[in-house]
Amino acid sequence: MRVLRLLALWSAAAAPPLCQIAPVIPPELPKDPRQILAAVEPLYNLDDAAMKPWHLQATYQFYDKNDKPTEQGTWEYWWDSPRLKRMSWTRAGAARTDWISEGKTFREESGETLHYFERSLYSIVAYPLQVRGILASKGANFQLKTLHVPSPNLTCVSNEVQGESHRQTFAHLSPGPDYYCFEPSTTALRLDYSNLVQREFSQIARMQGHYLARQIVLVMGGRRVFSVTVERVNGIVPSDARLTPPADARIVPSVVTHWDADENAGKVDVESLALRRPHLYSGSARMEGIQGNVFIGATIGTDGKVRDIDLLFSPNSRLTSLAIDAVKAWEYRPYLVNGTPVEVETILNVWYHIGPETLDPVP
Repeated sequence: MRVLRLLALWSAAAAPPLCQIAPVIPPELPKDPRQILAAVEPLYNLDDAAMKPWHLQATYQFYDKNDKPTEQGTWEYWWDSPRLKRMSWTRAGAARTDWISEGKTFREESGETLHYFERSLYSIVAYPLQVRGILASKGANFQLKTLHVPSPNLTCVSNEVQGESHRQTFAHLSPGPDYYCFEPSTTALRLDYSNLVQREFSQIARMQGHYLARQIVLVMGGRRVFSVTVERVNGIVPSDARLTPPADARIVPSVVTHWDADENAGKVDVESLALRRPHLYSGSARMEGIQGNVFIGATIGTDGKVRDIDLLFSPNSRLTSLAIDAVKAWEYRPYLVNGTPVEVETILNVWYHIGPETLDPVP
């Protein structure tokens, strides 16, 4: 059962500098679903070159299968311009800082590898409405629906029949249509769903004419798995010293965490998957009727190999090890942005279905 938690808007009295509660023009949503997405997307572009330099600090929380808090960390983001940024993660056992300067990424890190949702914090917080590629897709079939909740009623745009290029992008297949739900009066994004992940946005603030959700909850399989709370947003001076990487920081490949940020970039799709086909479905699991989709967060390296594997959701522990062994053997042609290989953060889906056909991973 999908969970919906719609919390009260953040109090304007508690707003930090650069943030305030206020409707964003346009005050009402258009009637056409494609026009809704096109109109609202710029309001969530926190990489707008017209913005003044800013800094954001957030805490994030993981939850176990019993909805109990587990690991917690802090994420900070400094933004000077689209070409000069810094991100830092800190939690027990792991620390990492990335500096993005003139198309290059510099990194310092210690401890264990960050989990998938940690690595995706930029797209979760600062780029939540990822619809440029969907709007450009000729196969998209948008539908307009209303989600009735106590308050407010949300206007939702769903992509009922996705085109093949979008369905195959990033080698995963959503178990249902993607949808994006907005408050009709403010155009604020309050809920979306894609690839088994439901994201719930609340405590909506306005920052330099753009929307920022100060509370975000991720739900998979009907339970909370991850949450983010934006605690502070403030201005910084241009070219803040903290944006300069230290001399000993190593250069690493750039990372793409939102696939449609560059419409001209290459796609990681089914045709780019050079697949080794291990035995994916044990006879005992099949005989016991164990089936379902296993979702794994991972990084596709510039060499096309899958690494940083992180289990996100599995219907049964028996399928988990099978799925992880399977994706370790997957290889892709490198993802290119302007002809340069970059790393990709993505969700991979291994589908176990009881039937007469041969079982292969679903890209």
